[in-house]
Amino acid sequence: SPETCQQLHAEFAGLKGASRQANTASLAQWLVASGRLTRYQAAVLSAGRPGPFVFGPFVITERVETGRLAGNYRARFKDGRPVLLVPLSRLTDDARQLPALSEAARTAAAIKSPHVSRTYNVVRHRSQTFFVVEALSGRSLDELLAAGGMPRGTACQIGCQLALALVALHAGKSLHGGICPQAVWIDEQGT
Repeated sequence: SPETCQQLHAEFAGLKGASRQANTASLAQWLVASGRLTRYQAAVLSAGRPGPFVFGPFVITERVETGRLAGNYRARFKDGRPVLLVPLSRLTDDARQLPALSEAARTAAAIKSPHVSRTYNVVRHRSQTFFVVEALSGRSLDELLAAGGMPRGTACQIGCQLALALVALHAGKSLHGGICPQAVWIDEQGT
């Protein structure tokens, strides 16, 4: 809001040396350090682009640039819950497939298992359509394997959890169709 911008301006102007060293980079660093912007948001604004950072009920905090999730956006739902926004354009370039993909998302949203990443919804805002899914943390199995081997017990535990995931998918009348190390995500707790 304009009021918030005025308050931030006053705070920044009150910093020691701000009047001599004020520039876009120092302001951006201060906004990131104070938690008002994410690094992604500061980089977008510093490049002279306006965003968008708000997409319906979501605030975009980061565009994932590398790895399995590259091209997706990390965001916060209005209740503060972290989510991942997957642009429909990453899944298809044919907008006519939206109804079928939306139905698949509704089917996936009904599956509740600690071994299957959650799909929450499909949202359309302006001309963009996104799948709203669980914000994954950790690394893909492919990345873990590339970093070196793993103990047999860990491999067996992952295999067991994959079987439980497939049971949950089957019970939910859903198929994965692409089980491979790149599609398996391991969080910090080993799930």
